[in-house]
Amino acid sequence: MTRPDRLQRSMASALAMATGNAGILAPRPLPLSSIRPGEAQPRTYFDEAALERLAADIRQHGILQPLLVRPAGAGYELVDGERRWRAAQRAGLTEAPALVRTLTLEQARLAALSTALNREGLTPIEHATAKLSLAALALGVDDLDAVKLELGRLSRPTADPARREQVDAVFATLDGENLKSFVKTSLPLLSYPTELQEAMRGGLEKTKARLIKNAPEDVRPRLLDMAIGGASRAELTEVIRAAQSHAQPSQAQQIGKLLLSTRVDKLKPDEAEALATWLASAPRFVASAEP
Repeated sequence: MTRPDRLQRSMASALAMATGNAGILAPRPLPLSSIRPGEAQPRTYFDEAALERLAADIRQHGILQPLLVRPAGAGYELVDGERRWRAAQRAGLTEAPALVRTLTLEQARLAALSTALNREGLTPIEHATAKLSLAALALGVDDLDAVKLELGRLSRPTADPARREQVDAVFATLDGENLKSFVKTSLPLLSYPTELQEAMRGGLEKTKARLIKNAPEDVRPRLLDMAIGGASRAELTEVIRAAQSHAQPSQAQQIGKLLLSTRVDKLKPDEAEALATWLASAPRFVASAEP
C-alpha cells in the first residue's frame, strides 16, 4: 500500500474515531484537569464570544459530542475537541465524556488535521497551516519550510506526477482542493507580513488581507486598522485608489518609462552618450537585458 493510500485510510479511520463511529470503546467521563491540549492542534484562535455561547449551551445541555484523547504520561492529550474542552471549563464542569484511543504522534496529528479540516470555523491561516501539515505527512517531510518549497516545485507542469498525486490524493478526501489551487490561493497567506497573519488568525477575511498586502506600503497600517474595525472591501479600495492617485513614481519607474518611450531616439549626442555611460555601470539585470 502506498503512503497516500495509507494516509487516506488512516484519515477515514480518524474521522470515524472523532465522531464516535469507530465501533470500539464507548466514551467515558474524564477529569478536565487530566487533559491537556495536543501538540498537533490546527486551531490556534478561539473567539471569546463563541466560547461563551458554547459554554452557555454546555451548561444547559452538557457536552453532546465527546472529546477525542490519547494517553500521555499521567494524563491525556487532546486530539480533537479543544473548543469543547475550553468551553466546558468556562461552564464550570469538572469532567467531560471522552473517547480514549491509543495513537502514535503521527496518528494523532492526522486525526487532528483531518477532523479540523472537515469542519467549518478554521481561520484562513489555520486552514493553510493544517493543509501544509497534511501535505508534509503525505510527502514524509517534517520541516514545513521545506514542504512549502516542495509544493511550489510540484505545482509546476514539469514536476514528478506521481509525487504530485500523493498530495492531490490526500487533499481530495477533504474539501476537494487540489495542489495547484492550494499553492495559488492558500499557501501564499503563510508568507504575508506577521501583522496580517495575526489579523487573519483573529478573523480578518483573506480577501481583505490580500487587498491590504498588495496596497502601497505607506497606507497598509491604516487599511489594517480599518479592516479590523469592520470596513468593507469597497471602503478599503477607495483608500487605496486615493493613495495611488497621489503617489509619485519611483526613480526606477521613471527610468523604465524613459527607456520604453520614443524620446530615447530623439536624444542629443551628449545625452545619448550619458545614457550609454549610465547603462554600462547599471545593475547587471539592466545592463544585460535583451531588447
